[in-house]
Amino acid sequence: PLSMAMMHGFKVAGYKLPKAWNKALGYKRDRLKRFLDSRAYKDFQETYHRFINEIIVPLIGDKSGVVFQDPPTFRVQVPSSRATGIPHKDSDYDGHVEQELNIWLP
Repeated sequence: PLSMAMMHGFKVAGYKLPKAWNKALGYKRDRLKRFLDSRAYKDFQETYHRFINEIIVPLIGDKSGVVFQDPPTFRVQVPSSRATGIPHKDSDYDGHVEQELNIWLP
């Protein structure tokens, strides 16, 4: 697949990756550039920005009060008893403030 997050999710979940995927993991920088340059990613970015402006900004009620991560972090969790990461909260990391609001999209 084009997405490194998808490959990582499958690997962490314990799924055997197709040989072509294993090879792709070795070319991370090239895969990332191809992903960022893809039409699908550009379409996603356009949709993401529209979502922020048309849904999130009105929800918050103050355009100047909305700061968002761009690009967003993709996390992929495939069915498995293994998690792709460790439980955490943003305040565990420097640079996050109490007023921060996370919005999770399934």
